[in-house]
Formats: sequence, C-alpha cells, structure tokens
Amino acid sequence: MLKTISLQLKMMVLVTIVVLVAVSSLVAYDAYFLQTSLRQSNLHHFEYLTSSIGVRVEKAVADGEIQSALDQIQRAEPQLAYLTYHEKIGDHYQVVASTSRNTIGFPSSSEIVKIPGSKQMSLTYLEQKQSQLGEVRLLSPIATNSGHTGILEVVGYYPDPSMFIKERLTLTVSVGIFVSLFAIIGMGLIINRLMINPLHWLRDAVNSVLKQGTQKMEMPQEPEFAEVAVAFHEVVSKMEKHYLESITDPLTGVYNSSYFKQTLTELIEKTKTADESLVLLFCDVDDFKKINDNLGHLYGDQVLRHVSQLICRKVRPTDVVCRYGGEEFVILLPQTNPDTGKQIAEQIRQAVAELGGTESIFPVTISIGLAACPAHDDGSQLVELADQAMYTAKRQGKNKVVSAGELKLHKSRPNLDVAEEKWLMLNTVLSLAESRFYHGEVTDSHSSAVSRYACAIGSKMGMSSEEINRIRVAGLLHDIGMLAIAPSIALKQGELTRFEYELVKAHSVYGYNLLSHIKEMQDILPYVLYHHERPDGKGYPYGLTRIPLGARIISVAEAFDAMVSTAYYRRQPLTKDLAMEELKRGSGTQFDKDVVETFLSVLSRDAQTAGISI
Repeated sequence: MLKTISLQLKMMVLVTIVVLVAVSSLVAYDAYFLQTSLRQSNLHHFEYLTSSIGVRVEKAVADGEIQSALDQIQRAEPQLAYLTYHEKIGDHYQVVASTSRNTIGFPSSSEIVKIPGSKQMSLTYLEQKQSQLGEVRLLSPIATNSGHTGILEVVGYYPDPSMFIKERLTLTVSVGIFVSLFAIIGMGLIINRLMINPLHWLRDAVNSVLKQGTQKMEMPQEPEFAEVAVAFHEVVSKMEKHYLESITDPLTGVYNSSYFKQTLTELIEKTKTADESLVLLFCDVDDFKKINDNLGHLYGDQVLRHVSQLICRKVRPTDVVCRYGGEEFVILLPQTNPDTGKQIAEQIRQAVAELGGTESIFPVTISIGLAACPAHDDGSQLVELADQAMYTAKRQGKNKVVSAGELKLHKSRPNLDVAEEKWLMLNTVLSLAESRFYHGEVTDSHSSAVSRYACAIGSKMGMSSEEINRIRVAGLLHDIGMLAIAPSIALKQGELTRFEYELVKAHSVYGYNLLSHIKEMQDILPYVLYHHERPDGKGYPYGLTRIPLGARIISVAEAFDAMVSTAYYRRQPLTKDLAMEELKRGSGTQFDKDVVETFLSVLSRDAQTAGISI
C-alpha cells in the first residue's frame, strides 16, 4: 500500500506525525508540570498555615483551652474543613479536641500514631470529592513545656487542579493545533520546494527525454539538486549528441538512411490515421562516378555537400532530407499532394542544374523520382516506385523529374523512342570499342574528357540542347576509328614513325566509315570526320577551311586534353597554363578563334569558382 502513496503524501504524513508527537509531548509535560506545581503550592500554603496554627495550639494546650482555640481558628480560616487535636494518653492516642464534635473521645487512627516519631509535618491528599474542591490533611507534632505530647490534624480545602489543568490543557492543545497546522503547512511548502519540486523536475525531465527528446528546462536553485540537474543535462546532452550522430550523415550533415527508414514508417502510419498525403522524392546525382573519376573524391564530396545544402534550402521546415547512400538522397514531404511534391522536385532539379552551370566542364544535374502515399501505402513499395521513377528519369536523358504515376505510361510503350534507341546504340558501340581498345585508361578517359569539354564549350556558345547532345556523343566517339589501327601502333609509348603517323592520321576516316553504317549516328559523322581539320587548311584528312562548328569544338577540346593528360603520343603532360598558352598561339590557325576564346573563359571560370584542377 505504501508503494502506491506518492512521495509528497508520505513526507506530509511524516511531518504531521512528528508535529503531533511534539505537541502531545508538550501537552503531557505541561499537565504534569501544572499538577506538580499546584500540589507544591498547596503544600507550602498549608505548611505555613499549620506552623502558624501550631503556635496558637501549643499555647492553648498549655492553657487548657484547646477546644475554643480550634473553633476560633476554623472561623478565621474558612479554607479549613476541620481541626483535630490528638493527645497521647497512656500508650495510645485519642481525640481530645476537634471542630468536629462527634470524633472527640475516640481513639486516633493508626496513621496518626506514626507521626510523633518523625517530628516532621506530614501532608496527605485525601480522596477527591464530587465537588470542585479537594481535601488535604496535614499532621504536625505538638509539644509543650508542660510535657504534653500531641498531634495537630488539619484538614483543609484546596481548589481542584483538574479544572484548571483542563482549561490550561485546552488552551495549550488549541494553540498547539493552530501552531501545528501552520507548522505542517510551512514544512509542507518547504519540503515541496526543496525536495518535491526538484524531484518532480527530474521526473518531468526524464519523461520529456523519453517522449519528446531533449529540451531545455529551468533548473532548480537548490545547490544539491542544481548539481544533479547539471549532471542530468550533461548526460542528456551527451545522449543527444550520440543520438544525433547516429542519425546524421557525417559527410552532408543531413539525416542518414536508418533515420529515413524509421521516419518513413512513422509518417506512413500518421498519414493513414489522419487521412493525409505523403510524397517521397528519390534523388540521384547524374554521372557522379565520372565526377569522382575525373576530379577526385574530395571534389565529389564537395558536390554532395553543396547538393544537400541546396536541397535543404528548397524544402520546408517540416520536410525530412536524408542521404540514402552514395550520391542518392531521399526527401519526405508530409501533408503534401503529388502536384505540390512535383513542384518542389522541379525547384530542386533546377537549382541543382544551376549549381555547376550548364556551361561548366563538369555540370552537376540530378534525376528525381516521385511516389506518393496513400496511393502506395507500403513503405518498401513507396521507395521501390520512387526508385523506379528516378531510373526512368535517367533513361530519358537525366536531369528530369518523373512520378510513379508515369511509369505505366512508359512501360506501355511497345518501342523505345528515338533518343533511347540512340543511347542504347551508343552504349553498344562504346562497349564494343572498350572490349578491344578503350579498355586502356588513355583513350577511355581522353574521350570522356573531350566530350565534357566540348559540351561546356557548346553550352557557353549558346547551342541548343539537341546540338549539345550531338557534340557529347561525337566527343565520346571521335577516336572510334582507332579500332582499325593495330594496338601496337595505337598504344605505342614513344614517338611514331612517319608511316605509323600516317596510319594514325587516317583514324578519322576509319571512324566515319565505321559509324556511317549506323542509322542513329548519321548526325555526328561530320564531327568525327573533320575534327582534325584546321582553319588555315593544314589539317587532315582533306585540308578544309570551312569546318562544321561541332568539329571545331571537338578539335579544341581534344587538343587541350591531349596536352594536359598522358595521351598516347605525349610522354610528359603540360600544365594547364602552358596548354592554355598553346591554344592561344594556335588560335586562328590551328584552332577556331571563337572556340578557343570561349573555352579559355570556361576554364578560367571553373578554376576560380570551383577550384577545379585540370
């Protein structure tokens, strides 16, 4: 039963018991003290009175007028009930004079006989009567010069102390109860402030941590509890720090995948209960592997941090941004319908596209898939559909937003569209090339770099997205004709012979002939065939001066990468600054002047704004 009583009530009961015991002890002591004091006062009074009477009695005995003396004394002292003089006659005592006439001549009681030997007064309280007065009997030995020996018995009235004591105790108890109530209330308030409130604070703080996580609370002012509170806050702060570390991605600072899974389950349940809508955005940074491979993982980490910060700025405070893994991010949009979710996704996509700029050598874009709950009320299904929508966006050319509702439309098409067929064919051609020649790091990385540089130049020059796409493909395949050249020549480490050099010069014609049989590659054939032609007419294979812009762009991009990388015909690469000087010297003769000027501005801007080392 005690376990069910609150600590505050237990403390109040304990204080009440202590106060009651203290008051009861005070009342008992007061009663004892009063009774003792009153009896002592009566004793002194009757002793004094008896001593005064004794002198007169001794004289009256000597004069033989004891009876009249006793009568006079009783009339003079109304508090006396009666007086009796006992005298020894022979070997016993008997009453010889008394104000109570009916006792004269009778033998004295045995109590009277004991007094003469003591030679001292004896005070005896008689049995209390029904009235408010009590009786006291005082025996005093009497001796005269004539040799008479007797005992004076004085019985007097005294006020009954019980009434006075009762009144005094009633007052004491009343005052005690009044003081006790104030003491109990005061002690209760003090205990409540000094002990109960701090304990309640600790209880509330613990419950707050268990239910809502950590939060700041006003600490108690008492030193002992303040120390406990400070220690509690330190423990909670450490717990909070460890918890935040456990749910935070260390690279980007957003939540991690484990927190995403936990929150997704909670939000889906809340969405079902409240009949609301939840949108999941599955985001993936496009071509992130290429960014890592060409610019390094530190630069890739910087890109991820910038993307995560940008996403956080574009979403609402109630939205949850998590890093799902690698270059993938997931965003939970509670209380959001699919249309609003798609608007937010588009804002994120556009902002990321502007992060690196379309004119950058290494543009940063993001593909986003969207799925909504309750249309898909299972967490794993929601993630799977958003993931599928994201990959559909990538297959459509990347840098797009696709919702799960659009997946059926894409799956229902019997044939791939032209763009997808072209990309499929491109991947097939590249796979074939890599199996024989592009497997080497030289040409593979060289072609990728040329493609990126060419796209950056085209974007800076204001070319259409379709034309930039053709340049991208041509940049990847501009050296496809090297497949027709023996690897011993194509991968030769050192200077080529004149015959070998002439064979290598023919690779653009070989590439043209190889790609001309593929329908999807017809629009890039001029770029592949003429990318080694020069404005001064000293290029090959035909010495043209009127060269397609795409071929002129690829020419500059290829020359720059060949100078700064470990290309197959250069042993020691140049620095970026020296390579840029070479482009300037060849501007207008070997290279198109406008293309060189545009490319140099792109290189300078990227190096300044992003710290890119090329």
